[in-house]
Amino acid sequence: MALLAYALLTASICAAGAGDRLEQPPTPKPGKDYTTLVRLTVLLMQDPTNATLYAERGIAYYGNGDYGKAIDDYTEALRLDPADAALYSNRGMAYSHKRDFARAIADYNEAVRLNPTNANFLSNRIATYQKKEDFGGVIADASQLIRLEPNYPGGYVDRGFAESETGEFNKAISDFNEAIRLDARFAGAYEGRGKVYLHQCAFDKAMTDFNIAVSLAPKCSRFYDARGHGYNAQGEFVKAISDFTEALRLDPDNVIALVNRGIAYAKKGDLSQAITDYSEATRLQPDFHSPYFYRGIGHEKKGDWKNALNDYKEAIRLKPSFAEGYNGLAWVLATWPTASARDGEKAVEAATKACELTQWKRWSYIDTLAAAYAESGDFAQAIKYQRQAMSMEGVKPEDRSKEQQRLGLYQQKMAWHEPLKQ
Repeated sequence: MALLAYALLTASICAAGAGDRLEQPPTPKPGKDYTTLVRLTVLLMQDPTNATLYAERGIAYYGNGDYGKAIDDYTEALRLDPADAALYSNRGMAYSHKRDFARAIADYNEAVRLNPTNANFLSNRIATYQKKEDFGGVIADASQLIRLEPNYPGGYVDRGFAESETGEFNKAISDFNEAIRLDARFAGAYEGRGKVYLHQCAFDKAMTDFNIAVSLAPKCSRFYDARGHGYNAQGEFVKAISDFTEALRLDPDNVIALVNRGIAYAKKGDLSQAITDYSEATRLQPDFHSPYFYRGIGHEKKGDWKNALNDYKEAIRLKPSFAEGYNGLAWVLATWPTASARDGEKAVEAATKACELTQWKRWSYIDTLAAAYAESGDFAQAIKYQRQAMSMEGVKPEDRSKEQQRLGLYQQKMAWHEPLKQ
């Protein structure tokens, strides 16, 4: 996996455009504020056509985390005042929290159309593009934000994170550098640049940036998580677990830190604790695909193929474009040592999907497809794809040796299966 996704936070600090209503905060406030809701409801009973009161009550519902009622109030306010751009942006944020990204983007589009120079609206749309992993959308909006606010470092950071996800690493580093030039205390810029350095295996540079981020914001959970990821990549699992644990102390709901700590425990050999962390992550955020995928790997390593398959399937259901999930599912269906677990046709279907999603550029996925075809009895296709996988760049000598062994089996019209788990 190239870059493990982090929560990308957009700081909406630009001034609202003239004539727009005050926007709601980007995240709900802790605790519930029922006093404001009661007051506004009483006022609305006295003045039921007041768009401002509906807008204010929508903000109060949003602050309480009641996004459905917030949407209802923003919708009524818009019926009364359809030209208010901030109302579209606010409703878009509520839709985004409900993960209704299509409606959120539609509302942001209307807000931007009504007020194309409002940087807050662009920042809000960027945040939703980040959630739906539309990195092209992030780059386009961040570039527009930079044109509007060239001295705002957040635009460069948003664009840098997106560029790192699309493989434009030199551009990403350039954007993070510019953000740091504008604000040398912008911790998120060091985090982003550190992630790129980590991907490039420039470990010293990566850890230097992560350390700076932690020193600038020692109470921010995500920077410990980033540094822990750096330790994980270098095999320093005890230090990684320590950082992930600190991240969770600061923010017990940090699902990314839980998943990453689970990965560290798994690499350290403690599969039971890893599965415990993944399971807690699924409890905290049941619609997040990543912990199901990694828990599936944990079950697979422990020899529990039924739960492994269930978790891979759930990861795919939650994220239908998740190539790693399809590959994991296909590998179990094709190579599990117990015959009752295997299904060659379904393995071919899942492995093909993984290859298609990655434009046939991952040799390991093509290797899985070869194993799937062998399990289905189509050894001609198995031989074809095994040779294709072996010819690709990036195959390590030890992997090539294993591929050669599998190719030999396919040439003898024999499928390859994992050894029995101890």
